Amino acid sequence: VCVYMYCYQVHACSCFVRCIRTHTHPRAHADGGVTDTSSSDPDVNKRRDYFNANIFANLQSAGVQRDDLQLAFDFVTGSKSSVTGRLVHMRDDAFSRLPSGGPKYYIRRVHENPSNWTRRLIQGDFEVPLYLTNSRPGAHLVLGADGMPVYQGLTNVSFSVQVPNSAAENGTSGMMVQYGHGLFGSQSEIEQTYLQEMGYNYKWTLFATNWWGLSSADVPSIVLMMTFNNTDFGFVPDRSQQGVLNFMVLTKMMMGDFAKDPVVTFGDHGAYDASKRGYDGNSCGGIMGSTFMANTVDITRGTVGVPGAPFSLLLPRSLDFVDLYYVVKAKYGSAFDRMMLMITFQLLWDRSDPSGYMSHVTSDPLPNTPTHDILLHYNLGDAQVTWLGALTLGRSLDGVMFPNNPREDNEVIYGFKVVEGPVSSGAVVQGWTFDAPVVPQTNLPPSSKYDTHQCVRRDPRAQAQIDEFFTTGTISNHCDPSTGCIPLDPPIQLSGCPESDVVVGALVKPQVNAALLQWARDHS
Repeated sequence: VCVYMYCYQVHACSCFVRCIRTHTHPRAHADGGVTDTSSSDPDVNKRRDYFNANIFANLQSAGVQRDDLQLAFDFVTGSKSSVTGRLVHMRDDAFSRLPSGGPKYYIRRVHENPSNWTRRLIQGDFEVPLYLTNSRPGAHLVLGADGMPVYQGLTNVSFSVQVPNSAAENGTSGMMVQYGHGLFGSQSEIEQTYLQEMGYNYKWTLFATNWWGLSSADVPSIVLMMTFNNTDFGFVPDRSQQGVLNFMVLTKMMMGDFAKDPVVTFGDHGAYDASKRGYDGNSCGGIMGSTFMANTVDITRGTVGVPGAPFSLLLPRSLDFVDLYYVVKAKYGSAFDRMMLMITFQLLWDRSDPSGYMSHVTSDPLPNTPTHDILLHYNLGDAQVTWLGALTLGRSLDGVMFPNNPREDNEVIYGFKVVEGPVSSGAVVQGWTFDAPVVPQTNLPPSSKYDTHQCVRRDPRAQAQIDEFFTTGTISNHCDPSTGCIPLDPPIQLSGCPESDVVVGALVKPQVNAALLQWARDHS
């Protein structure tokens, strides 16, 4: 017996079993059956009509005859337009409403010489077209009769811009690099020491805003939803789509009148050349950054550090989800029920998760969108974003690998072409090892003691690779091809990788504990 699948539309597939017939066709039930079998059940007759008009007719057009079938059924998947259409519509509609010089902005505060590497840290707000019921966490998209988001006016969104001393002092402009922060983090991550050093070394003017939907401001609403009302989960992908739009509008601001503002002008030159643009994001900034890179029309070179997809694969293997998972386990004692919950969430999440967009980054672009080039970095021993998610993302990006890419427990990596490089277009998936223990081969996160999540971004080889890519468009192998990206000598110490402002558990745990106590009282 052979099982086949025939997709007759982008969003509909028929599965059928075709074999040598050894018995007469079964009577018609809800599977459609044959045309001359009657039934007193109206549901059976309704299903028969559907099968005759859709499944059998489409299979016959593909050369599959009804007499050869023992079983046939169909199922619906998300089409490209149904998954990506809302965000593309928001982007195009929002851009049509922006002034020619970019969105209006308001500078609230300027920090002079905040460190040895940084000349100026600028903080303010910019105006963004809003498609949510309001600008607060927990808001949903407002949809019109056509199912598309509807413009609700303008809202102010915060931003940060960090100008390095190197761009202020030597009389030449550097480049503008948009940064994407980690899960439940904020734009303040651009102030991390290693990013200030990179900005100084490579003349990057870094700029950022918050990932609406997955920032620190969203934690209370997410904890309450997970505890009391899972039905309201849709606000997470809804607000996240607005968050991606905010990122794209911020790019427009940096390219527009802001580029000539006195706060980023030093003598006769600007801190950055608005024609030189790149994106760099880590963790959630790599995950949501992949969605951003599929949609942005202004940045075509992006680095996504320790990313992955889909969220339903990442979360059960992530330390960042452990505390929230306590809530899920308290409500759903069955592992099967918990798995079904994550799958159900994912059906909605696809509209903002990279899983809905990752096939449209380097090829088959979204409408009115260029193709993009991507550098993807993953770590072995990552306790926050599993390398399996990075490989899933990389395969959909049609990425290539350099020789001897590190792998967990010497597993076979499939679906990637191995090249010597350099690579001038498409996607490169580069793995790194810092000699952490092998991760669990089950659906569990590794120990936090050996977490490598924040290490690759601090490796000078990775930093040089990113700068070369942004500057020249070429992705070269900065590791020894005979060994791959093994630890440096002396190695980066795992204990030195994290910085306090990106430790997720410290933010989530107390709110989860409070919510669990309230839930326990309500159910005692």
